Amino acid sequence: MKSGLKYNTDIIPIIGIHSPWHDEAVGYYHDDLRNRLLNEIEIESAPGELFKYNNYNTSFLGLIIEEATGLTVSKYLKEKLWHTSMEYDALFSVDNDESGFEYVPSRLVARAIDYAQFGLLYLNNGVLNGKRLISASWIKLSTSETLASSQIQYPNWFNSENCERTYYSLHWWGHVNCDGTKQFFASGNLGQNIYVIPDLQIVIVHTGNSLKYYGDSDMWHISNILRHDLNKKSAVD
Repeated sequence: MKSGLKYNTDIIPIIGIHSPWHDEAVGYYHDDLRNRLLNEIEIESAPGELFKYNNYNTSFLGLIIEEATGLTVSKYLKEKLWHTSMEYDALFSVDNDESGFEYVPSRLVARAIDYAQFGLLYLNNGVLNGKRLISASWIKLSTSETLASSQIQYPNWFNSENCERTYYSLHWWGHVNCDGTKQFFASGNLGQNIYVIPDLQIVIVHTGNSLKYYGDSDMWHISNILRHDLNKKSAVD
């Protein structure tokens, strides 16, 4: 998320909602996103300088997968993971029938049980149902706080100066606790989360359609309560 691509995040004053030209809205509703990515996106800053969460970055990864494999992202995902490891079918929404470009940042539609399976895959360092699907080194790299994820480059809301802090790695978010334990999570729009707590061996899936009463920090709070209660129970036992 430090590509330097321009990404408009304007909010309409007073009413506090996304403007019609907000790039998140444009990304969801544009009828030819592939063309927009290749011909309309501008560069705002040099790569690596600033952290800015930007759905176009993930969309470009979708383009790269198409070019590298000759498959759509959904077909590649089905071949490498879904067909062998998940219980139910899933789908990606597309920008339009003619283009058929899948909106990779936010439009994977699947059942909660399979989101949980994906969380278990990462909890078990790339192994699911006794079969290695992802290398352990990639699991560690993609979910860990690294030097490339410099706290200096993060927005203030990451709590970057506290012993409890948020970080972002390779498409996974993370929460670090003061005792050094961590949780990492996939965060979707409007309250979709796959939250993995490695030291407790727990995966939590949350689905929703609003952030009015819920946010990612709520899962952090729940994990702290679980850790406190389970550690207390273990000490008693």
